[in-house]
Amino acid sequence: MQPIAFRVTHQTVLVNTQAANSRLFSIRNAHAQNLLRLRRLTAQWMQTGNHTAAILDDLALYKVTGFTVSDTTNKVNLAGVNTNTNGVGPGSAEVRGLAAAGNSAGMTGGTLAKAGGPNPLSQLSQWLLAAQATAGTVFPMFGELIIPKSPLVLAPNEGIIIENSILLGAAAASAVYFELEWDELVP
Repeated sequence: MQPIAFRVTHQTVLVNTQAANSRLFSIRNAHAQNLLRLRRLTAQWMQTGNHTAAILDDLALYKVTGFTVSDTTNKVNLAGVNTNTNGVGPGSAEVRGLAAAGNSAGMTGGTLAKAGGPNPLSQLSQWLLAAQATAGTVFPMFGELIIPKSPLVLAPNEGIIIENSILLGAAAASAVYFELEWDELVP
């Protein structure tokens, strides 16, 4: 198979009363026969304001199947940048990110089913504080949700989603930055 390499980045925010299981990011294999090999997915998560109460939250990554429609509401369509020099077009991945201004419901409107039920493939935890530190440097949580040693391969109508796990309070503020690299495998 001839691999064509792509990458994309996206930044969004978690907002007041961010819903549990609200979708923040997704990629769907929309091709009839090509495969997508996800090589690397990182997330950086930084608290940007005070929360109603201190809370431990997670970003949870799920593999999904029956992914026949990508989210249509509260989303931004993201175009993967072809990192090859062969001039091949944009590829067949549909990548969506929660609108940069955020939305408490997350992205909605997609048709999909979580593979493996409620158990995520990967998680990134963040302790969010009621009173954010005002002195010193605030460091983001950084995590690789897919590591290069074990790439995830997506068949047609499969994908991944990243969700916020816990319902946040009346006051909440975080910025989340995603970076994804993948290959489209053309037979």
